[in-house]
Amino acid sequence: MKKCMTSILSLSLLLGGVSVVNAAEVPSVDTAVHAKADKPAKAEKQAKAEVSQQKLEKIKALAEKWGIDTTNLTAEQIKEAYKAKRAEVHGEKMANLKEKAEKWGVEVDGKTAKEVKAAVKAKQAEKHEQQLAKLVEKAEKAGVETSADQTVKEIKQAIQAKKAESKQQRQAKQAEHVAKLQEKADQLGIDTTGKTAKELKEAIRTKIAENKAASKAEKKAEKQAEKQAKKEAKQQAKQQAKQQAKQQNRV
Repeated sequence: MKKCMTSILSLSLLLGGVSVVNAAEVPSVDTAVHAKADKPAKAEKQAKAEVSQQKLEKIKALAEKWGIDTTNLTAEQIKEAYKAKRAEVHGEKMANLKEKAEKWGVEVDGKTAKEVKAAVKAKQAEKHEQQLAKLVEKAEKAGVETSADQTVKEIKQAIQAKKAESKQQRQAKQAEHVAKLQEKADQLGIDTTGKTAKELKEAIRTKIAENKAASKAEKKAEKQAEKQAKKEAKQQAKQQAKQQAKQQNRV
């Protein structure tokens, strides 16, 4: 009987021990609930961190495109630097736009940047039309035909081509003229070496003037000689007449 009781007591103690061990190893219901709740919280926190990192990388890349040094800067500092840079660039653009507007005679007071740009474009278009009209007129004077579908560049090229053609024609005429001058100079015995057309003209003019003066002097000398000869002949005739008269008187 005592052995039986001892066995029962031992079995109870054994079972009790197992229960105690199992109770220590298995988490309680509250612990399990907290463990399940911690997992989504950690995942959410990690996701937020990843999103923040991605945003930071994007804003860094954007800032670097604008020439901003992002070294050791927080996201907020980068944002502020980016805003400041944009404001600076905007200010420079506005200053350039105002300068451009003043150049084109456009009033900027009370106008937005968009309105100023539109006004400048309108002014530029007006100026372009005026230039095009003048260019077409210039082309007509140069003997160049134009059409409505031609651009300013094409009209300019046509005018330049016409000028080049006219220049070649002038040069050809000039060369022909120089050749004639050289031929005439050779006939007059003028040395043409190294002389320009202008110099040849001057040399020919001088030579012709010299020849005319020489010819005139020669003719004058001939006339004087002829006059002197006539005078002498007349005097001789008088003397002969006197001598004949004397001889007749003696007889």
